[in-house]
Amino acid sequence: MIRCQQIRISFGGLQVLKGVDLSVQEGEVLGLMGPNGAGKSTLFNVLTGVHSPDSGTIFLKDQVVRLRNPATAAALGIARTFQTPRPLLGLSVFENVAVATADHDLAIRCLQKVGLQNQRDRDSGALNLMDRKRLEVARALALRPKALLLDEAMAGLTAVEMEEATSLICSLKESGVAVVWVEHVMGPLFRTCDRIAVLDQGRIICDGTPDVVSKNPEVLRVYLGEEF
Repeated sequence: MIRCQQIRISFGGLQVLKGVDLSVQEGEVLGLMGPNGAGKSTLFNVLTGVHSPDSGTIFLKDQVVRLRNPATAAALGIARTFQTPRPLLGLSVFENVAVATADHDLAIRCLQKVGLQNQRDRDSGALNLMDRKRLEVARALALRPKALLLDEAMAGLTAVEMEEATSLICSLKESGVAVVWVEHVMGPLFRTCDRIAVLDQGRIICDGTPDVVSKNPEVLRVYLGEEF
């Protein structure tokens, strides 16, 4: 569904991504993990048109795409959420989703998908953190994405809320969207993802099933630690 090949990017004299190859298929949840400074946020920004890579190629459904800016990425079917939810304050929950689509019925379906249909008329600023994260997903889904990038969906949530968020992410697979999920909370990531890729110092050092990744000596050394 979405694939990047040999992505390289530098800022000043610092090379942040050093030939990254990554792919995720329709209906697959790919976890992306790595220590701080590994390049995860930069890769997300490349895949959503915030940064242009110095070299490398991005494919969407096997077609080469040029992501000149976030609007271009969204138009092509690449949507994202943010670690810190950003509702449009002063607008209702429904209006927050409606800014992403002129299709009223689609907006309602997106709210139903994330469990916010009963709060559609509520001021988005009054939502708790979990519901703000739900709203981020609903707004992204309103773009009818082929690929959805989730940025630390578990950050700041309670254990119960993490289970709710995990269920929501699992339900995304049913719609056929390809999901790339950056996360620091390992439990939900390893329980939910079909595959996990580990980024370290700008390179993918492991890409496989959660079981394979959890036993990889290089992953244990650079990120998880021997007690994982």
